Amino acid sequence: MFLENEEFLIGNVFDDSISAHRLFRISKALKDASKWNESKCRSCWSRTLCFGCLGNDFIASGSIGNKSQCDFNRKIIQSLLFNSRKIFENPTAMAQVLSLIVSRNKDGEGILPARTDQLQYQL
Repeated sequence: MFLENEEFLIGNVFDDSISAHRLFRISKALKDASKWNESKCRSCWSRTLCFGCLGNDFIASGSIGNKSQCDFNRKIIQSLLFNSRKIFENPTAMAQVLSLIVSRNKDGEGILPARTDQLQYQL
């Protein structure tokens, strides 16, 4: 996402033109904007599940620290958690999900154990 933008160019590995100053500045900016360091993210309930992308933020707003996708990401995470809860509470739905997880290789052997009581111990 950043490759086409002059602001994020560090240099050329083929002609030893890598700028240590630019590398430090860009690395620091990316680190500061990460979900582990950004002040908007530190208090967010979905931080550990968030898939927010600094590149998407930059494309949407021109800034890697804007966090323009947060509301959208939280809604997706909330929906996934809600639907996961419904699946785990429904034995039929859970059996269907587990049957999809338990796939077979070409010799017919299970890649994961076929029995759910075995599955819980191996995850």
